[in-house]
Amino acid sequence: MPEPLVHFAVPFALFTAKGMDVRKAALLSLIAVLPDLDVLIHVHRSYTHSIFIPIALLVAAAIWRRGSKPLVLASLSLATHSILDFVTYYTPILWPVYAGSLWLKASLDIHVASLPSSVKLSIQLLQQPASKALASFEEADFTAASGEGTLIALALVLTALIAKRAGRLRGTH
Repeated sequence: MPEPLVHFAVPFALFTAKGMDVRKAALLSLIAVLPDLDVLIHVHRSYTHSIFIPIALLVAAAIWRRGSKPLVLASLSLATHSILDFVTYYTPILWPVYAGSLWLKASLDIHVASLPSSVKLSIQLLQQPASKALASFEEADFTAASGEGTLIALALVLTALIAKRAGRLRGTH
């Protein structure tokens, strides 16, 4: 499961790559962490992880002032959270249209040995009742930061900041 730093780093890298101011990108990227606050009501990967929440915000942005840019960007930030979780474990990404939890599980396995070596691509769409994902818990342990997640987040953020700085030095941003 992506941890909060990764949920923050992905939209941050996307926003800064498009030339957004670093402070604004950081603020908008914090929105991507909000769905995980569902743990405060003793559930995780609940309805807050539905892709229809950012879609509803996009529709609201389209109606309100012909597309409010901050609302569009907040929607994109939220959508990255749902998508990252959808490819790492069961997530009710299509709620309320589909009541189950889905997981797009993909892997690329390479077996190297004396001939023949093999490459196997596996893509599965798994499903389970949303009730399993939405079950309340009394207590739970969650990884807030791991070495792997911290390195991924750090690589994304530093790459974005370095690219932003290099662009400024060349006068492109």
